[in-house]
Amino acid sequence: MDFAATITANAHSLGLAVAQKNTAELTREHAIDQVGFGFAVVEECAECDECMTFRDLYGLAVLAIEYSVEGMIDACRQMVSGGVPVLRRDRNLVTPVDPGYEFETFCGFRGYG
Repeated sequence: MDFAATITANAHSLGLAVAQKNTAELTREHAIDQVGFGFAVVEECAECDECMTFRDLYGLAVLAIEYSVEGMIDACRQMVSGGVPVLRRDRNLVTPVDPGYEFETFCGFRGYG
């Protein structure tokens, strides 16, 4: 926690934001007060049943990333009412020219949410 707080303080001094990545067990006292994270980037929060944990902690300052259509649907159902962005990506994070590229960002699109 001390190391994360040091890195975050240095980043903030340069005008940079720092996000918590996953780690739903961190409390507000740890994540925000002690370390200084400003938002969260979370993977598969729907599958891990953690979406609301992050939303409760950071409000709208959460970016949820899902890797399956089912995860996208579940995350959208949990997060869209609060305006939290949810996107679906391919696991290999390939570029748009690759046949395996997947990228969706709208929960209201294609019936999600």
